[in-house]
Amino acid sequence: MRLTSENYENFSRFVIILVAISAACAFSLQTIITKVAPNFPFWPQFFLLEIPATSAFFWLFFELFDKYFWKWKFFRTIGIVDGPDLSGNWEGKFKSSFDNFATEYPVTMTITQTATKIEVHTQFNQSRSGSLTASFEKSNIDGTTALFFFYQNRPKADAVETMAMHEGACMLVFDPTTKLLTGNYYSGRNRNNHGEMTLKKI
Repeated sequence: MRLTSENYENFSRFVIILVAISAACAFSLQTIITKVAPNFPFWPQFFLLEIPATSAFFWLFFELFDKYFWKWKFFRTIGIVDGPDLSGNWEGKFKSSFDNFATEYPVTMTITQTATKIEVHTQFNQSRSGSLTASFEKSNIDGTTALFFFYQNRPKADAVETMAMHEGACMLVFDPTTKLLTGNYYSGRNRNNHGEMTLKKI
């Protein structure tokens, strides 16, 4: 999840609400303990139980949101989550400037995503890559939200001799109508190649 001027205010409100809910849960827990052990002093309860419990409840609720609840459409509707849910396995084809886009090669991609983090691992015919950093960005031209990531690519043992470990960048756009990921990649100066790919979730 990327905080921008568009969702910062909504996310700040969400955190405040989450803190309030956590404090309410901690207070409820303290009330239950008071009824069970009425002779237990209030102030030790407050400092030893309610304050740590509030933090624990907040951590629990945020972990649940970060790993599971962020996928709910509700959080996109109110502007807290800005990118689509791309988590899962994808497969498709790619073309490269290495052979002047003459051949389609198979490619598979695994995207691991939470509300606050996204990782991309890709398997090509002669190499594999892993993202170094990734985030969703919104175009100032047409408003399209795309996944951008920088990656490190390592050749397989049977790769051509000219292929070496290198870095590059990739941009992918998800089409909710066709359910396809399409985009382009650009390798670093050691390779100086670029290409295009289309993937579908499996």
